[in-house]
Amino acid sequence: MHKVFEQSLNQLQEVMSRLAAQTENCVIDAIEALKKRDVALAKSVIERDEQVDRMDINADSLASTILARQQPVASDLRFVIGAMKIANDLERIGDHAVNIAESAITLSSFPIIPESDNLFYMAALAREMLLAATECFSERNAVIARGVINSDVEVDEYNKLITQNLIEGMSAQTIEVKAGMEVARVCKNLERIADLSVNIAEDVIYIHDGKFVRHGH
Repeated sequence: MHKVFEQSLNQLQEVMSRLAAQTENCVIDAIEALKKRDVALAKSVIERDEQVDRMDINADSLASTILARQQPVASDLRFVIGAMKIANDLERIGDHAVNIAESAITLSSFPIIPESDNLFYMAALAREMLLAATECFSERNAVIARGVINSDVEVDEYNKLITQNLIEGMSAQTIEVKAGMEVARVCKNLERIADLSVNIAEDVIYIHDGKFVRHGH
Protein backbone atom coordinates (compact mmCIF):
# COMPACT_ATOMS: atom_id res chain seq x y z
CA MET A 1 0.00 0.00 0.00
CA HIS A 2 2.81 2.40 0.86
CA LYS A 3 4.51 1.67 -2.48
CA VAL A 4 1.31 2.47 -4.38
CA PHE A 5 1.01 5.73 -2.43
CA GLU A 6 4.59 6.74 -3.26
CA GLN A 7 4.01 5.93 -6.93
CA SER A 8 0.90 8.10 -6.94
CA LEU A 9 2.77 11.04 -5.41
CA ASN A 10 5.58 10.64 -7.93
CA GLN A 11 3.07 10.53 -10.76
CA LEU A 12 1.45 13.74 -9.51
CA GLN A 13 4.88 15.40 -9.34
CA GLU A 14 5.59 14.34 -12.94
CA VAL A 15 2.25 15.66 -14.19
CA MET A 16 2.86 18.94 -12.40
CA SER A 17 6.35 19.21 -13.91
CA ARG A 18 4.95 18.77 -17.43
CA LEU A 19 2.21 21.31 -16.74
CA ALA A 20 4.74 23.81 -15.40
CA ALA A 21 7.05 23.33 -18.40
CA GLN A 22 4.21 23.77 -20.89
CA THR A 23 2.96 26.89 -19.13
CA GLU A 24 6.47 28.36 -18.98
CA ASN A 25 6.95 27.76 -22.70
CA CYS A 26 3.64 29.45 -23.52
CA VAL A 27 4.56 32.55 -21.52
CA ILE A 28 8.08 32.71 -22.95
CA ASP A 29 6.82 32.27 -26.52
CA ALA A 30 4.04 34.82 -26.09
CA ILE A 31 6.57 37.43 -24.98
CA GLU A 32 8.92 36.44 -27.80
CA ALA A 33 6.09 36.70 -30.33
CA LEU A 34 5.33 40.20 -29.08
CA LYS A 35 8.96 41.24 -29.21
CA LYS A 36 9.66 39.81 -32.68
CA ARG A 37 6.22 40.48 -34.19
CA ASP A 38 5.97 36.77 -34.89
CA VAL A 39 2.31 36.09 -35.66
CA ALA A 40 2.88 32.38 -36.30
CA LEU A 41 4.50 31.94 -32.89
CA ALA A 42 1.66 33.86 -31.24
CA LYS A 43 -0.91 31.60 -32.90
CA SER A 44 0.97 28.51 -31.71
CA VAL A 45 0.69 29.78 -28.11
CA ILE A 46 -3.06 30.11 -28.54
CA GLU A 47 -3.31 26.59 -29.97
CA ARG A 48 -1.23 25.08 -27.14
CA ASP A 49 -3.56 26.38 -24.45
CA GLU A 50 -5.78 23.34 -24.88
CA GLN A 51 -2.86 21.13 -23.80
CA VAL A 52 -2.40 23.22 -20.65
CA ASP A 53 -6.10 22.85 -19.87
CA ARG A 54 -5.93 19.07 -20.26
CA MET A 55 -2.87 18.84 -18.01
CA ASP A 56 -4.63 20.91 -15.35
CA ILE A 57 -7.62 18.55 -15.42
CA ASN A 58 -5.28 15.55 -15.26
CA ALA A 59 -3.43 16.96 -12.24
CA ASP A 60 -6.66 17.78 -10.44
CA SER A 61 -8.12 14.34 -11.13
CA LEU A 62 -4.98 12.57 -9.94
CA ALA A 63 -4.77 14.67 -6.76
CA SER A 64 -8.45 14.07 -6.00
CA THR A 65 -7.94 10.32 -6.41
CA ILE A 66 -4.97 10.38 -4.01
CA LEU A 67 -7.02 12.27 -1.41
CA ALA A 68 -9.94 9.86 -1.71
CA ARG A 69 -8.05 6.58 -1.82
CA GLN A 70 -4.80 7.19 0.06
CA GLN A 71 -5.91 9.74 2.66
CA PRO A 72 -2.48 11.39 3.02
CA VAL A 73 -1.49 13.27 6.17
CA ALA A 74 1.00 15.95 7.23
CA SER A 75 3.45 17.05 4.51
CA ASP A 76 2.04 14.62 1.94
CA LEU A 77 -1.43 16.06 2.44
CA ARG A 78 -0.08 19.60 2.08
CA PHE A 79 1.72 18.59 -1.13
CA VAL A 80 -1.42 17.16 -2.72
CA ILE A 81 -3.59 20.13 -1.71
CA GLY A 82 -0.86 22.54 -2.81
CA ALA A 83 -0.49 20.78 -6.16
CA MET A 84 -4.19 21.15 -6.87
CA LYS A 85 -4.06 24.89 -6.19
CA ILE A 86 -0.83 25.37 -8.14
CA ALA A 87 -2.19 23.44 -11.14
CA ASN A 88 -5.12 25.87 -11.24
CA ASP A 89 -2.77 28.86 -11.04
CA LEU A 90 -0.64 27.47 -13.88
CA GLU A 91 -3.74 26.99 -16.03
CA ARG A 92 -4.73 30.60 -15.40
CA ILE A 93 -1.20 31.74 -16.28
CA GLY A 94 -1.61 29.86 -19.56
CA ASP A 95 -4.77 31.88 -20.22
CA HIS A 96 -2.84 35.11 -19.66
CA ALA A 97 -0.16 33.90 -22.10
CA VAL A 98 -2.94 33.47 -24.67
CA ASN A 99 -4.11 37.03 -24.03
CA ILE A 100 -0.56 38.33 -24.57
CA ALA A 101 -0.29 36.30 -27.77
CA GLU A 102 -3.55 37.83 -29.03
CA SER A 103 -2.21 41.31 -28.28
CA ALA A 104 1.03 40.39 -30.07
CA ILE A 105 -0.98 39.63 -33.21
CA THR A 106 -2.79 42.98 -33.00
CA LEU A 107 0.37 44.98 -32.24
CA SER A 108 2.28 43.35 -35.12
CA SER A 109 0.43 45.70 -37.49
CA PHE A 110 1.71 48.85 -35.76
CA PRO A 111 5.07 50.40 -36.70
CA ILE A 112 6.19 50.60 -33.07
CA ILE A 113 5.08 49.20 -29.73
CA PRO A 114 4.54 52.06 -27.26
CA GLU A 115 6.61 51.89 -24.07
CA SER A 116 8.48 48.91 -25.52
CA ASP A 117 11.61 49.23 -23.34
CA ASN A 118 9.64 49.35 -20.09
CA LEU A 119 7.20 46.74 -21.35
CA PHE A 120 9.83 44.14 -22.18
CA TYR A 121 11.67 44.77 -18.93
CA MET A 122 8.42 44.17 -17.07
CA ALA A 123 7.86 41.04 -19.17
CA ALA A 124 11.32 39.75 -18.24
CA LEU A 125 10.56 40.31 -14.54
CA ALA A 126 7.25 38.42 -14.76
CA ARG A 127 8.86 35.59 -16.72
CA GLU A 128 11.64 35.19 -14.15
CA MET A 129 9.11 35.19 -11.33
CA LEU A 130 7.22 32.36 -13.02
CA LEU A 131 10.38 30.34 -13.63
CA ALA A 132 11.46 30.81 -10.01
CA ALA A 133 7.98 29.87 -8.77
CA THR A 134 7.93 26.60 -10.69
CA GLU A 135 11.51 25.88 -9.61
CA CYS A 136 10.69 26.37 -5.94
CA PHE A 137 7.74 24.00 -6.31
CA SER A 138 9.75 21.25 -8.00
CA GLU A 139 12.47 21.58 -5.35
CA ARG A 140 10.11 22.46 -2.48
CA ASN A 141 12.41 25.37 -1.75
CA ALA A 142 10.88 27.95 0.59
CA VAL A 143 13.86 30.32 0.23
CA ILE A 144 13.31 30.72 -3.52
CA ALA A 145 9.58 31.05 -2.83
CA ARG A 146 10.14 34.05 -0.55
CA GLY A 147 12.28 35.65 -3.25
CA VAL A 148 9.39 35.35 -5.71
CA ILE A 149 7.04 37.04 -3.27
CA ASN A 150 9.46 39.93 -2.75
CA SER A 151 9.86 40.45 -6.52
CA ASP A 152 6.21 41.33 -7.06
CA VAL A 153 6.63 44.93 -5.94
CA GLU A 154 8.84 45.83 -8.92
CA VAL A 155 6.37 44.34 -11.40
CA ASP A 156 3.56 46.38 -9.86
CA GLU A 157 5.67 49.54 -10.07
CA TYR A 158 6.38 48.99 -13.76
CA ASN A 159 2.71 48.34 -14.44
CA LYS A 160 1.83 51.69 -12.85
CA LEU A 161 4.63 53.49 -14.70
CA ILE A 162 3.73 52.12 -18.12
CA THR A 163 0.01 52.69 -17.61
CA GLN A 164 0.61 56.32 -16.62
CA ASN A 165 2.89 56.90 -19.61
CA LEU A 166 0.33 55.35 -21.94
CA ILE A 167 -2.46 57.53 -20.59
CA GLU A 168 -0.35 60.67 -21.03
CA GLY A 169 0.74 59.61 -24.53
CA MET A 170 -2.78 58.80 -25.71
CA SER A 171 -4.08 62.07 -24.23
CA ALA A 172 -1.36 64.00 -26.06
CA GLN A 173 -2.04 61.96 -29.22
CA THR A 174 1.59 60.84 -29.41
CA ILE A 175 0.46 57.23 -28.94
CA GLU A 176 -2.27 55.65 -31.05
CA VAL A 177 -5.17 54.75 -28.79
CA LYS A 178 -5.57 51.21 -30.13
CA ALA A 179 -1.86 50.45 -29.71
CA GLY A 180 -1.84 52.02 -26.26
CA MET A 181 -4.82 49.97 -25.14
CA GLU A 182 -3.23 46.74 -26.34
CA VAL A 183 -0.01 47.50 -24.47
CA ALA A 184 -2.07 48.24 -21.35
CA ARG A 185 -3.74 44.85 -21.84
CA VAL A 186 -0.34 43.16 -22.06
CA CYS A 187 0.74 44.91 -18.84
CA LYS A 188 -2.36 43.73 -17.03
CA ASN A 189 -1.73 40.15 -18.10
CA LEU A 190 1.93 40.34 -17.08
CA GLU A 191 0.87 41.68 -13.69
CA ARG A 192 -1.53 38.77 -13.28
CA ILE A 193 1.19 36.28 -14.23
CA ALA A 194 3.37 37.81 -11.51
CA ASP A 195 0.51 37.68 -8.99
CA LEU A 196 -0.20 34.02 -9.77
CA SER A 197 3.51 33.25 -9.47
CA VAL A 198 3.32 34.74 -5.98
CA ASN A 199 0.35 32.48 -5.25
CA ILE A 200 2.45 29.47 -6.28
CA ALA A 201 5.32 30.61 -4.07
CA GLU A 202 2.97 31.06 -1.12
CA ASP A 203 1.63 27.54 -1.63
CA VAL A 204 5.20 26.20 -1.72
CA ILE A 205 5.83 27.76 1.69
CA TYR A 206 2.62 26.12 2.93
CA ILE A 207 3.80 22.75 1.56
CA HIS A 208 7.29 23.16 3.01
CA ASP A 209 6.58 24.80 6.37
CA GLY A 210 2.87 24.30 6.93
CA LYS A 211 2.48 28.08 7.21
CA PHE A 212 -0.04 30.32 5.45
CA VAL A 213 1.58 33.50 4.14
CA ARG A 214 -1.22 34.92 1.98
CA HIS A 215 -2.50 38.48 2.35
CA GLY A 216 0.73 39.65 3.96
CA HIS A 217 0.51 37.28 6.96
